[in-house]
Amino acid sequence: MFLTISGFSSIIPFVAGIAFFRFLQKDRRLLAVFFGIAVLFDLFLSYTGHHGVNNLWAIHIWTLIEYGFLVYVFSYWHKNKAFRRLLRWSIPVFVMIWVAAKLGGIEDMTHFQNYTRSVGSMILTVASVIILYSLSESVGASIHKSYQFWVSLAVLIYFAGNIILFSASNIVLVGSLFFMHSVLNIIANLMYAGGFLCLRFQWKHGGFYS
Repeated sequence: MFLTISGFSSIIPFVAGIAFFRFLQKDRRLLAVFFGIAVLFDLFLSYTGHHGVNNLWAIHIWTLIEYGFLVYVFSYWHKNKAFRRLLRWSIPVFVMIWVAAKLGGIEDMTHFQNYTRSVGSMILTVASVIILYSLSESVGASIHKSYQFWVSLAVLIYFAGNIILFSASNIVLVGSLFFMHSVLNIIANLMYAGGFLCLRFQWKHGGFYS
């Protein structure tokens, strides 16, 4: 039951994002679209899992989508042009690593993805820390009012907290680890939604700002 709640918790940030979609700038719209795709994937995984169908191949594909969207959104938030380009160039590089892992037999689409998921998680963890540090310098004490703060913190908590699970999922399946994944997933989705609520607050107090 708890796993089901975790799986469908992506509906929360999607609804929060879509409520103000027409007012959002490009990076925020991308984030709302990302959660829409997440909801569709969760529905697919729930349906196939309920019918006993191996759906791990879809999680492999989701890793690409997740990494691409989050890194591209992050690339809007840092003032340093070189860092923004680095983030965007990391997307095709990650795709090549992903493809090489499949073609080279390192990862099987019918099993958990230990390597590419872990690599992506480490990059997103580092990127979120850098974004948070940049925000703390530019925004200061009011950082908690910034939607970038809540999104970056959600990414940090989710991916940093799940690296061990992602790296060991094909070696050992421990129920407590998957329970922790569900907890982190719910917390992250609530934080994503909180980010969109920050945008609502900004809109009511004079318009959106970064």
